Amino acid sequence: MTLRQSKRCEIVSQSEIRSMTRECARIDGINMAQGICDLDAPPCVVKGAKDAMDAGHNTYSSCEGLAELRRAVAVKMKAYYVLVDISRVPGNDDKDRVMHILERTGVACVPGRSFYHDDSGSGVARFCFAKKSNTLSEACVPIQRLCL
Repeated sequence: MTLRQSKRCEIVSQSEIRSMTRECARIDGINMAQGICDLDAPPCVVKGAKDAMDAGHNTYSSCEGLAELRRAVAVKMKAYYVLVDISRVPGNDDKDRVMHILERTGVACVPGRSFYHDDSGSGVARFCFAKKSNTLSEACVPIQRLCL
């Protein structure tokens, strides 16, 4: 019996965040596209997670997650990303522009329209800055050169 991919899978595509993460890895760049925090978790968070698991709270939540946690994350996440105007970067659209940034600087970001239902974000790119200070400093040098 031959296994085949379902027809429904043909319409599924890689997210822009994952796509830029792969492109970044390909050139061994600095990934500021994906919101993977490289900072240590605060001890109170580690302890809270351990205490919750020890108390038996270790099953999957519903697909939308816990409302209280979603609200807390939404408030906190506003502090980890910045949208930057990339309209003057060479390229036909925001995908071309973020690829230009990655290829010239080694720093990955995400096309802004990935976060909108229309073309509202087409002139911006999203950078995640939940990174260690040395990573941010390392990323700033080539970005500044690109802007000069």
